[in-house]
Amino acid sequence: TPPAAGAPAATATAPPPATAPNTLSPSRLYDLAWADYTAGNYDLAVEGFSGYMRSFPRSEFADNAQYYIGESYYQRGKLAEAVEAFGRVISSYPGSDVTGQAYYKRGLCFERLNQPDRAREAYEYLVKTLGETDAGRLAKQRLDALNRARPQ
Repeated sequence: TPPAAGAPAATATAPPPATAPNTLSPSRLYDLAWADYTAGNYDLAVEGFSGYMRSFPRSEFADNAQYYIGESYYQRGKLAEAVEAFGRVISSYPGSDVTGQAYYKRGLCFERLNQPDRAREAYEYLVKTLGETDAGRLAKQRLDALNRARPQ
């Protein structure tokens, strides 16, 4: 029989079944991955954002999800994976608001991978195409630093 009006419902003894990613709304799935990212749980964030990309590849936040896959790899020091993930932002979402940041972060990855010529290419492209943005100004700074460090 149902509980009387106003009476608390009995609590279940078994936990509710886990919800599969494809049954979550796009915003809920993204929010869960974002929570993992902001908590520093980068491996879980990659899983969450990757699940989001599989389930909602054309959604409003797909570009951001792909970008944060790259950021998560970058934060974990998985630089080759980060380069690939940022490359996907650049190739799949060329007009996105995060594309400039992806170029910049890709340049940072190349620097850390001791590939200054590839870093320079990323920064030069960014300065030429998005020079008046924050990412463009940061790229100019990194480019200047690389040029100062270049052996004469």
